[in-house]
Amino acid sequence: MKDAQALIEKATQLQHITDNMFDLVALADPHGNFTFMSKSHECLGYQPEELIGSPVTTLVHPDDISIVTSELNRFLQSGKNSNPVKYRCRCSDGSYLWLETMGKIIYDEDGEVKELLFSSRDITQRVQQEEAIQNQNALITALINSIPDPIFYKDLDGVYLGGNTTYATYMGMPMDEIIGKTDYDLYPKKQADIHRQYDMASLENHGIHRNEEWITYPDGRKTLVDVLKTPYKDHQGNVIGILGIARDITELKKTEEQLLDFNSLLEIKNLELEQAMQTAHTANEAKSRYLAHMNHEMRTPLNGFIGFLQLMEGTDMTEEQKEFMGHMKHSASHMLSIINNVLDYARIEAGEIRLEEQPFYPEKEIKMATAPLIALAQEKELPLHLDLPKNLPRQVRGDPQRLRQIILNIGGNAIKFTHRGKVSLSISCLKSSEDHHLLQLVVEDTGPGMTEETLSKLFQPFYQADDGSSRQSSGTGLGLPITKELVELMNGTIQVTSTPGKGTRVETVLKVGALSS
Repeated sequence: MKDAQALIEKATQLQHITDNMFDLVALADPHGNFTFMSKSHECLGYQPEELIGSPVTTLVHPDDISIVTSELNRFLQSGKNSNPVKYRCRCSDGSYLWLETMGKIIYDEDGEVKELLFSSRDITQRVQQEEAIQNQNALITALINSIPDPIFYKDLDGVYLGGNTTYATYMGMPMDEIIGKTDYDLYPKKQADIHRQYDMASLENHGIHRNEEWITYPDGRKTLVDVLKTPYKDHQGNVIGILGIARDITELKKTEEQLLDFNSLLEIKNLELEQAMQTAHTANEAKSRYLAHMNHEMRTPLNGFIGFLQLMEGTDMTEEQKEFMGHMKHSASHMLSIINNVLDYARIEAGEIRLEEQPFYPEKEIKMATAPLIALAQEKELPLHLDLPKNLPRQVRGDPQRLRQIILNIGGNAIKFTHRGKVSLSISCLKSSEDHHLLQLVVEDTGPGMTEETLSKLFQPFYQADDGSSRQSSGTGLGLPITKELVELMNGTIQVTSTPGKGTRVETVLKVGALSS
């Protein structure tokens, strides 16, 4: 009686333990039919008692039954614990979960098989993650194989871990024969030493290393290649190897050699031109006048190029072509802006810049100038507050193009250097008389601000007040010097106040002519 009670208590205790386990625990008789199933099997949508007496393969996906049966037979015959088996298990709603199961044989006192104990774990999420990684790796492999330049990657010891099909083609052997080898297995020692030297230079400098070298491939071919090498890191930021991409520039070098005579002649002509310029006037004036006179010659073809890009936008293009077109337009516009700045400054230096005197509507010109600023701010998702009071004169006399240029330069700088917060731009009329008006332009931003040292150099030509985050904000360094010159030509003033970490305020006062009503 006591033994029976003890068995009941032990069974109850076992039931309690298995009911509180995450793993799915089951017992089966020697014939492979379930005799016990833990409560955790409810995750499949079944009550444990529904499956008692069923074969252990009842819920196994048809495609996985052979795997499960084979391992079951193996471990029954060997008498040893089974290896982990991965398979799909059918839920009551018809869906499948991935399980990983291990089996153990329980023997009776006579050494005969009494029961089979199975412990299963839901590995669906792990399998999905593994499949996602496999898909990602397949995508990366397809991408690098689509690149026409040879690509390879090695570990820190210089052992090849992989590469694209182009690299295998250049090497004249399958990638499987390259993986696991070093340059010393593939190239002559002298050349392998050079490769290793460049590898170490990139690893030690933690950056891109670029070099040109002649390479003799295993089949005897010799090519001149331009090689870029850079370290690559794991998810924790540790350098674990080096990535390389090469480009065959043999034909390019041959072309360059064929142009040597032409380049020599060009150098002679350039020298003669410099000498002629030096005798014509002082070097600085000659430079300034030459650049100023290049205005039409440089702007006209570039404007034509931009115009053709705009026409091409109206044609049917793929999404990739549209993206390329956008980059080309942006680059061309940026180049035109740089040319305009350089030429404007050259004309200022040469004393050839003149202000137009013509009637114009200030409100119209201000709206034209702020339109691209609004677009730039929207691109950066940056609030731009515009304040145009009603006291602006309806019509004035002056240079509308230079007014727009001043607004664009100051407003553009504020937006360019402000990454958080906002930019405010206001224009008002400070004073009016019979012959002139004083217009006040105030631009305030919440950008990084500037130190006193930076402020003292702000209007120096070619000085670039970087915000410290990158060189993406860099330009010619001529925008503000040109703005200051234009403001002074308009008998105005410009003042800049700034606090590091808080922002900058630029206040400009411009004098324009008044028109009688």
